[in-house]
Amino acid sequence: MNKKRWFIVAGSAAIVALTGMVIALVFIPRNVVVGSLNDREIRGQVAARRGPARFFSDGVTATVELGAHTARVTADAIELAGGRTVKIPPNCKKIELFETRKGLRILLDRAEQN
Repeated sequence: MNKKRWFIVAGSAAIVALTGMVIALVFIPRNVVVGSLNDREIRGQVAARRGPARFFSDGVTATVELGAHTARVTADAIELAGGRTVKIPPNCKKIELFETRKGLRILLDRAEQN
């Protein structure tokens, strides 16, 4: 095989491999957990594509584990590791928790909480 043909074959193989990796990254979903507590939807998503995600509820509190981070959701607050507490407004219907490198990102009815 001459050099020109070798470069075409190698380039085509590289393009096919790169396209496969991009498709896998776009279409392989991240682990997500969904549950409810007190008529509120609670949703959690891990940062890693196959990271662990768990949701437990006893009807009074819900515990969301996303990777190495844990949040405890009660009727009026979200308690995070380290003692941080985020108050939940009475009219809130959706709580979203996203694992990040720094901890958990919290959205209450799509509004980010600090």
